[in-house]
Amino acid sequence: MPGGRLEKNESPKEGTAREVLEETGFIVKVEHLIAVYSAPEKDDLVLLFKATITGETGWWPNDEIEQIEFFERDNLPERLHPRNRKRIEDAYNNKVSHFVVF
Repeated sequence: MPGGRLEKNESPKEGTAREVLEETGFIVKVEHLIAVYSAPEKDDLVLLFKATITGETGWWPNDEIEQIEFFERDNLPERLHPRNRKRIEDAYNNKVSHFVVF
């Protein structure tokens, strides 16, 4: 799942589009916020947005990401972290703007 941190003066939607482009080569239209997740021990927030692919620039393996794969909802990899599995389910269920503490 693409993700990262905001750069100075960058909105969450802009940061999401940038991270998706950097990590996948896909140009996306970031639509709306689905959920906000908090990890109190990390003093961190994770924002989950709905986005639509509108184009691509190409992608190749790099120091950060070795490969990109797409999975059907009912065929997610076993190695997927439970927190990411929950986020994917929230996205599929189109839960909008709820707050989860983990």
